[in-house]
Amino acid sequence: MSYVSEVLADSPLLYWRFGEGSGLTAADTSGNGRTGTYSGAGITYGATGALGASGDTNTAVTTVSASSGHIDSTASLDLSALSVISVECWMKTTFTAGDNMLTEFSVVNWSIENGTFVIDPNAGSDFQIGMRSAGQRLDSFTPRPSNGVYHHYVFVLNIGTGDITAYVDSVSQSLTVTGSATSGTFGNIVLRVASRAGTSLFLDATLDEYAIYGSALSQARVSAHYNAALTNPTANLAPVIYGRGAC
Repeated sequence: MSYVSEVLADSPLLYWRFGEGSGLTAADTSGNGRTGTYSGAGITYGATGALGASGDTNTAVTTVSASSGHIDSTASLDLSALSVISVECWMKTTFTAGDNMLTEFSVVNWSIENGTFVIDPNAGSDFQIGMRSAGQRLDSFTPRPSNGVYHHYVFVLNIGTGDITAYVDSVSQSLTVTGSATSGTFGNIVLRVASRAGTSLFLDATLDEYAIYGSALSQARVSAHYNAALTNPTANLAPVIYGRGAC
């Protein structure tokens, strides 16, 4: 199966392929009509996508922090019936320091709003995944992978049990966890990609194949997605480089 077929087989709630060449709308390939809105300034279209080795020539977009490039869901994303979700994307980063949001599901700031989550690939020297419910905040951290090459990311967030699983290039990562968030569901909020509330913490990266699921992707399904993107996994992408500190 192709990468797109593997993604669609898991019934994503939204699936932004970022293959647009212009305009302000990020199409939703899931069929659910959950389009995104590009900021206009700070978005470069037509970047080389992550799936070229599989023969898929769909392009990607690059967000530029100095020009406030970001993508928001056109309407609120209602996750209020869900306590478990999975977030997936391919990303090639270029940053060296400072917070850069990959995703924040919040009105203004996830750390003070219930039913929210954050994915920050540049929290100091680490990759941060966090969520908040019922007045409780959970933070998890793992070392950043290398800059300058695509990596495949999947994050499984269970706000009901306080569990987070992070996969990088289909490998489950060790997480350092602080705090707790062990009850409730996610909210009905605008989804922010590459910024906080469209006003700060903008991301320097090339983004491709962004999807959210209303369930936990298993290790087997994560591997199926990742392997579908590769014709020769040992040659297609640079290896993941782990370790704390600058990449």
